[in-house]
Amino acid sequence: AHMLGLTKEGVVLSYGSQSFSRLGRDGEGPQFLPVKGLLEGKVVKHIACGHQHNVVATENEVYSWGRNNYTQCGIYNMWNTDEVKVPTPVKEITGNVMQVVCGPRHVAVLSSLGVHV
Repeated sequence: AHMLGLTKEGVVLSYGSQSFSRLGRDGEGPQFLPVKGLLEGKVVKHIACGHQHNVVATENEVYSWGRNNYTQCGIYNMWNTDEVKVPTPVKEITGNVMQVVCGPRHVAVLSSLGVHV
């Protein structure tokens, strides 16, 4: 199991099991630690956890990571990797992001340009 937290400053924290890279950082943890990489310096406004993946959004950018065996992170690559190890931009989603949600094997994002699944 894992979970994400969001500070009032917009920093994403992760906690729990690292399997399938769902923490988006090194190590497992019995404590909330910041998710690094491309999220550093960004003000995140929305977070959501799926079964083994995550999605977060700034005002106009969406990032996801974790298990990707059904492309549930919204990231397709020609190598068809089963996991996305670090927060990675989901470039197909544009517009002002208003909400993100995850299900067991999917992500949905509501932006000013509509719903992206």
